[in-house]
Amino acid sequence: MSTDKAANPVNMMGASKRIMEMFLMRRSLEMPVSTARFANVAFSDGSLLYGFNRRMEKDQPLAAPNDVRRYFVTPQESGELCLCSCLLGNNRDVFFPKLGITKNEPDYDQAKLAHIESRIRQLRARGTWSRTDLIDLFNTMIPEFNHRETGKFLDGRM
Repeated sequence: MSTDKAANPVNMMGASKRIMEMFLMRRSLEMPVSTARFANVAFSDGSLLYGFNRRMEKDQPLAAPNDVRRYFVTPQESGELCLCSCLLGNNRDVFFPKLGITKNEPDYDQAKLAHIESRIRQLRARGTWSRTDLIDLFNTMIPEFNHRETGKFLDGRM
């Protein structure tokens, strides 16, 4: 499963989800793979509504990014969408809430996937890695992503 963040990644979370989809596309040549792509699960860890609850518990003001429109699904809706994907999906189908299903070709670059696997093995063997190591790897995998470290994080936009 992945989220809408993977469609056009603008941050590390979205880029990691896009890379995951590439691995799934490669795997789809060996076995059927179907996924669900949906908005934020209401009140899940890290969601805007989860953040609202945490801020209210601490008597902090509520804040939200003013440049992003948010769409939420309930935990039950997200589970149902994933279940539909598993039970009804054909190979490489992506299920969306209320849109029906998209059909996809296996879109991935084998050399890039082999590179990321090799590099991750090296980093794990080294026992440590930095944010810069991951950013460089993500930028290699998704050239249009072109992440630039600004030192700003989601919490800073709220």
